[in-house]
Order: sequence, then structure tokens, then C-alpha cells
Amino acid sequence: MKHTTPMQKADTRERLKESATFYARRLGITYNEFICHDRSMDLVDKRHVIWYFLRGEGYLPVDMESVFGFSHSSISYGTKRIKELITIKDNKILLLIGVIDASITHNPFI
Repeated sequence: MKHTTPMQKADTRERLKESATFYARRLGITYNEFICHDRSMDLVDKRHVIWYFLRGEGYLPVDMESVFGFSHSSISYGTKRIKELITIKDNKILLLIGVIDASITHNPFI
């Protein structure tokens, strides 16, 4: 099993927060809504999609745990859930992913 260490540098933590804020804005929520522990399904879906994209950037669940305050197991579960919903072509999740993909594709600064 490959062992990795969580990020330690403040600038890396800041980049993680910036990425999460970028994705949250695209999905119509604030960073504070993203990190709150509200369990409304709409917010949970958006939170899990953001975690999915952050994992795609290479951030580890333990990195996100230390920044966002959710357990690494919750983050792992959330990203796995999104992968499964993509596989079965869940319309709501595909729409949320499409919103972020479109904003990345059409952003000349990325």
C-alpha cells in the first residue's frame, strides 16, 4: 500500500481553500456553506462534487480533513459516491459536474 503524507505548508492549504471556493461559487454556494455540516441533500451533493474535483487535483482526504473539518473517511465516501453516481449517469450529479467543467473550459486564466 502506498503511504502518503498530508500537506503541511500554509501555501498549499491556501491553494486548497482557493480551489474549493472556486468550485463552490460555480455551484452557487459560498465557501461557508460548503464547509458547514448542513445535511440538506442539495448541499451534500455539491459538497461531494467539490471533494471529487479536489481529489482530481491531487489533494488527499487527509489534506481536506485538516482544512475543511470533515473526517477523511467522510471525504473518501463522498468522492466514491460521486464516482458511482457518474457511472449510473445520475442527471443531477452530471449537471453539477457539467457546471464546473464548463466554467473551467471557458476560463482563459486556467
